[in-house]
Amino acid sequence: MSFSTVDAETVAALRDAARDCSQRGLSYASKWAAELLLSVPLAKRQPQSPAIHTSTPARPRSPRPPAPTSHAPEIIAQPRHPHAPALCALPEDVRKEESEWEAHDADYIATARALIDGKDFIRAVHWLKPCRSSKARFLSVYSQYLASEKQALKDWYQLDKTRFQPPLPVNTSLLDLLQMVQNSIDPFLLFLKALFLCRLSRREEAIESALLSIAAYPWNWSTWAVLGECLGDGEELSSLLPLLPLPPTHPLVQMFQVKTLNTLHSPTDNELGLCDRLLSEHLFPRSLWVMSLRANVLYHMHDFKEAAVQFTKVLAIDPYRIDDIDIYSNILYVTEDQMTLSKIAHEFTVIDKDRPEVCCLIGMRVFLCNYYSLRNEHEKAIKYFRRATQLDRTYLSAWTLMGHEYVEMKNSHAAIEAYRKAVDKPVSDYSRSGVYVARFHLMHGGGDVALAKDYLETIASSNAEEVGQATDLLKKVKAALAQMALDAASASSEKPEDQVAGAPSEAPAGAT
Repeated sequence: MSFSTVDAETVAALRDAARDCSQRGLSYASKWAAELLLSVPLAKRQPQSPAIHTSTPARPRSPRPPAPTSHAPEIIAQPRHPHAPALCALPEDVRKEESEWEAHDADYIATARALIDGKDFIRAVHWLKPCRSSKARFLSVYSQYLASEKQALKDWYQLDKTRFQPPLPVNTSLLDLLQMVQNSIDPFLLFLKALFLCRLSRREEAIESALLSIAAYPWNWSTWAVLGECLGDGEELSSLLPLLPLPPTHPLVQMFQVKTLNTLHSPTDNELGLCDRLLSEHLFPRSLWVMSLRANVLYHMHDFKEAAVQFTKVLAIDPYRIDDIDIYSNILYVTEDQMTLSKIAHEFTVIDKDRPEVCCLIGMRVFLCNYYSLRNEHEKAIKYFRRATQLDRTYLSAWTLMGHEYVEMKNSHAAIEAYRKAVDKPVSDYSRSGVYVARFHLMHGGGDVALAKDYLETIASSNAEEVGQATDLLKKVKAALAQMALDAASASSEKPEDQVAGAPSEAPAGAT
């Protein structure tokens, strides 16, 4: 089985996904499906009339293969794993029963959706109690999850600047929520099960639930996102691909592969070729999401010039698109394009100044101005970086950039704290920040060199792109530790002579 073109079935699946995810409050997946649908050429999205359908097509030739490029993807048809789930919709009798229950629950579901949109989650749960359908059950469990996340975040902020604050908010309701979906077969409830298991660090079980959800409903991108969060490196991704219920040529598999490797900071020319295939005329030639995915690949491959060109094309089509604008701002900072950075910072502040990406963009602009010594506004940059972390507690780039600002202010304690928050994540997330932390501990007086060694050994043994930096810096850290050991041994051997020549030591305990 292969996938070479977008057909009427794919268009219908995307329409269903945009609607079904929206009805369940999965705005990220709904937006993804809707935008991907619009990237399909209009001729494929419009239903053909019977006359046109039965006559000779206007373009009878088969879809052209993608134009050859230097980044042609290598699609390896790995043997299907014997335990891989097969694509399988719910049985007909189950779907009929669900349809009847959903019709009976329609008014309650509409009320719950209105309450969820207003973030009145507990009331939504209350009004869904009489319902029996899987959609109503999903909305109830999902509302309870959102309410518990909100409470966990509130409790976490109450412990801010205290030694009792954990690195991340702790949701104590996850086990109870997991019990509510434990034996589910509905694909959206299986998605919730995978989400809860992932949050509980039960990765293998989360992967199993995500695969079952994808097998029953492939176009819910939120499930793919959870599946990606369960992976720690490229080898785990390679091991997972044969377990997917879709062939390696399917666009969902290729999008997942590129997105995951971008998250792991390890895409290659092969992923660049996959993006080019996805953007070809017979798939999704106008997809801003795939274009942005391609720009991220170029960014992680350190081809900043081409990445900036790709982001420019995206913003030319949709000047209000905030997604990944923080990556674009990083590129402009690295390439020292102050004028463009200041321009987009101003434009996106007007669009939505409360998005984490925009706060980081504004902070980056101030940071670049500091770099050129045009004005000394470290506190202002820190303000925006901190605002970004308050809006999104997992926004690691903001913690790293905040650490840089504190270094410029010679505030070593605050810099170390910011860097530590940035590295309180799996290796795939903190590799770049970990190098910053280790370098800071090594170069500044009073740093914890042993802690730097721990960070660098973890990164050096991974497949992150900072392996070379970590390895080189690790040599310096080990040399510093060896020198510290020699100094300590030397001081210890000299101590008795100093005590004899100098003032008498303190009297032993109990002496009078």
